[in-house]
Amino acid sequence: MDLLIKNAKIYGKTDLVDIACDGGKIVEISPGIKGEFKEVIDAEGNFVSSAFIDPHIHLDKVLVVDTVRPNISGTLKEAIEILWEKKRNYTVEDIVERAGKVIQWEVANGVTHIRTHVDVDTIGGLKPLEGLLATREKYKELLDLQIVAFPQEGIIQDPGTEELLYKAMEMGADVVGGMPHNEMTDDDSKRHIEILFEIAKKFDAPIDSHTDENDDPYSRTLEYLAAKTIKEGYEGRVTADHTCALSSYNDVHAAKVISLVKKADITMESNPVTNIVLEGRFDTYPKRRGLTRIKELL
Repeated sequence: MDLLIKNAKIYGKTDLVDIACDGGKIVEISPGIKGEFKEVIDAEGNFVSSAFIDPHIHLDKVLVVDTVRPNISGTLKEAIEILWEKKRNYTVEDIVERAGKVIQWEVANGVTHIRTHVDVDTIGGLKPLEGLLATREKYKELLDLQIVAFPQEGIIQDPGTEELLYKAMEMGADVVGGMPHNEMTDDDSKRHIEILFEIAKKFDAPIDSHTDENDDPYSRTLEYLAAKTIKEGYEGRVTADHTCALSSYNDVHAAKVISLVKKADITMESNPVTNIVLEGRFDTYPKRRGLTRIKELL
């Protein structure tokens, strides 16, 4: 056989085990496996797990901090504005180079599946997507790269983006992204969500939406998204990212929204690395941490 990993600690087992692999697949897990192997690795009692998944990253924007002006306010709003000029001048080669470096870091740390968002808007057009499609092709032997067409600048307030989202899905994006709280009115946010479902249903694609990434206790796009998911029969095919505002709701309203989320079978993604520093910046005391209600959602 091809490979034996011996003396490994695995989840659910107290004793060390051996792991036999052949043809790229695990064929046996048990103590003291015997036989001839092309390669033997001694795990020396270390933990061995299945490969990791990175469910949320923006590979089109990685490694740009040294090429743009500083974010003086430290806010998400200013960060988005800073990237406008960079986005106008993206090249496919630049994106492939930057994204490729991060992909290699991820693979070296055990990640074999990545879901990346990519900006689709009238500022950068489809150039960021072209870059990540080329990246996916280049690294297809290393990992699975799933691409989310992400309208960060809004859809209603960025005329032309809706058409670009359709084109992005035709070009090979896998998932319909959204950012409904980045619209001027509640009605526009609701229409933003409706458009996401129209596109997703046309391409039979899942939805992965940045949702209520703010401290506003009146931001309501998570409940709109959950209700629409139920109405469209899209349970289990929608992901909501960040949902920071959920932690700012009063407990009664939060419980109502969480009930809707569970009924809609929405996958919730908390992003502590970013939101713990982005949110609560203008609070006096107590300062909010910017994280969604993880315990209540479990």
